[in-house]
Amino acid sequence: GDIIHALPVAAAIRQAWPAARIHWLADARWVPLVEAVPVVDEVTPFPRESFRGPRGWLRAASWAMRLRNLQPDIALDLQGLLRSALMGRAARPGLLLGLSDAREGARLLFHRAAQVRPEEHSVMRYLRILERLGIPCPPCPDFPLPEGIRPAGLPNSPFLAVAPTARGAGKSLPFPVLTSVCQAVAPHSVVLLGPPGPAPGLPNVHNLLGRTSLLELVGVLRAAAGVLSVDSAPAHIAAALGRPLLAVHTWSDPGKVGPYARCAKVWRGGRMGAFDEMPDGPPRVPEEGDAPVLARELLALSQSARISPSENSCL
Repeated sequence: GDIIHALPVAAAIRQAWPAARIHWLADARWVPLVEAVPVVDEVTPFPRESFRGPRGWLRAASWAMRLRNLQPDIALDLQGLLRSALMGRAARPGLLLGLSDAREGARLLFHRAAQVRPEEHSVMRYLRILERLGIPCPPCPDFPLPEGIRPAGLPNSPFLAVAPTARGAGKSLPFPVLTSVCQAVAPHSVVLLGPPGPAPGLPNVHNLLGRTSLLELVGVLRAAAGVLSVDSAPAHIAAALGRPLLAVHTWSDPGKVGPYARCAKVWRGGRMGAFDEMPDGPPRVPEEGDAPVLARELLALSQSARISPSENSCL
């Protein structure tokens, strides 16, 4: 999600400075996606998992030393953590820019910080950094994602994509709710996406859990008639692609980290609305009684008129 929300910054820089060379530092898990983004020239993997264990700090120090060879004119820290700010400094940039709400003391390492508003969505927060570069904020943020790859095994007829699992605790769809949603949308085909997990044994369910690459994930979402996703990468990719999307939020705030798209609706605490129109209320995980509502809304969205990704991001 953070990578998707940061794409408009890279796109705006490429638009303003066509000759700029854009280098992205990304967690190794997401490198295949970032490498395929057309406005990015080069990617350096951050091998986070290899830094665990007793000797992890030694491996991390050795890796950080190699960042010294980058020496960019400008480094942008959009994550706003001490770790990301230290990486920015390690690259020896001419100028390190960050955001005013950076945490863990990261702001002390910036040369300058862009002022952000605490109530803003992360897409707009990130775009604030353009002001420090003298680049105007685009009225319609651009999300330059690759075409993706269509994997084998997809239904020939229109299908619905469902991503039921997220890494954060309490963000995933309970299995009984997932099963009920798949039953309620039958006979429409459902393609399950995301990390490995249990799948309902229903005739209309095509289980791709743990079986797609990142580029295949993009390809499936681009082809889907409608998408139901918890607050995880598939939701943000679908929103960036302009796909009809129903995003399920439990405790995360959709107004700050939800799908940034006109085509999207958000379910939270039993209420439905746009990410910037959600009423206050206690967050909760969907229950089986919510499944018919989720299924009806997903089917309705899948029949909605298509709009282009550029129109979709004009909010």
